[in-house]
Amino acid sequence: MKYRVWDIRSKKFDAGFWVYQAGGVDHDSKFCEEVVVQLQTGVKDKYKEDVYEGDIIQTYYGAMKSSYPLVVRYFAPFARFVLHRDMEEIKYINDFNKSSFDTIVGWDKTSFEVIGNIFENPKLIKK
Repeated sequence: MKYRVWDIRSKKFDAGFWVYQAGGVDHDSKFCEEVVVQLQTGVKDKYKEDVYEGDIIQTYYGAMKSSYPLVVRYFAPFARFVLHRDMEEIKYINDFNKSSFDTIVGWDKTSFEVIGNIFENPKLIKK
């Protein structure tokens, strides 16, 4: 399983972290108190870039760009990655009533691209 780790203190992704199967996180020279682990979804975008939890994607319908980007989130009750319209974390099924969503698995890979992520590019998501 592929993952990436966001270091909250340094405000950057750091390749020096290890994530253990049991969920622990370790680093070769840092304390691991303030990190966010993001899993790779198993899906690639139209440029064959890996799509990770927390990525912001732009969807296309033919040559037309959709009016808003979507955030890739993991939704435990469905045990799958979903596309969500805002930055809020989704925890409950009722949260889906607040904004549109779809699952990322099964999407035509040529119909979307990664344009950023929630840490480095939060302004891409309109409030």
